[in-house]
Amino acid sequence: MNNGFRMRKDQRKELIKRVTIQKMIEVGIENVSMKSIAEEAKISDTLLYRYYPSKYVILYDFFLHEFDRIDDRIEEIFETIKIMITDLYQSIPILVKILKKLLKEFKYGLLLLINEEEKLFTYLEEGRKIWEEKGEKVPTLSVEYFLNKQAVEVIAEYFSRCKKDGFFKESIDPKVASMMLITIIWQTIIKRPYKFLEPEMTEEEYDKLLDGQIDIIIKALTPKSKSEK
Repeated sequence: MNNGFRMRKDQRKELIKRVTIQKMIEVGIENVSMKSIAEEAKISDTLLYRYYPSKYVILYDFFLHEFDRIDDRIEEIFETIKIMITDLYQSIPILVKILKKLLKEFKYGLLLLINEEEKLFTYLEEGRKIWEEKGEKVPTLSVEYFLNKQAVEVIAEYFSRCKKDGFFKESIDPKVASMMLITIIWQTIIKRPYKFLEPEMTEEEYDKLLDGQIDIIIKALTPKSKSEK
């Protein structure tokens, strides 16, 4: 009986998080109230507050579990980068496809990040503080936590291998190139990952745009002697 109750409780918490995030995407975090969440979840205000003291705690709980969910996937990507062949024309397109697939799996959190930008982390900190006031010890979810600074170092190490094998321009610093690649991916993939859902741009057109950006990166980093004919 306890297991059944716990299952129902966990399912209800997941329902609350799902309807909360969907409403926040639709109308913005500031425009969502606990009352509207309760109505959407078809539960009483009292029951909602029994699970969560604030909409910011719901938001925090959602992102905390999302980060945990994709953490192993990110580590897998890092391991893939470490063993990639040093020909940028072969490896970078594969890496971008892996990242794009990962980002689609994180679509709801990503859409909130796009809509709210830096304000999102202010709201997450508010949720963390409220939770800690209730006696819970939880981590700070920052931009650095989201992006994972290790990515810069891992990609820089890969570019250093490319340089050693002659597939990377001697005049370019691998770490600078790593930061450049992440910035372009952030702007092209992360900041506008679902542009193809808008009527004026199909998924194929979006992929073509993305491929063009990646091709520019590869040509900028690859010595002429190693460029494709």
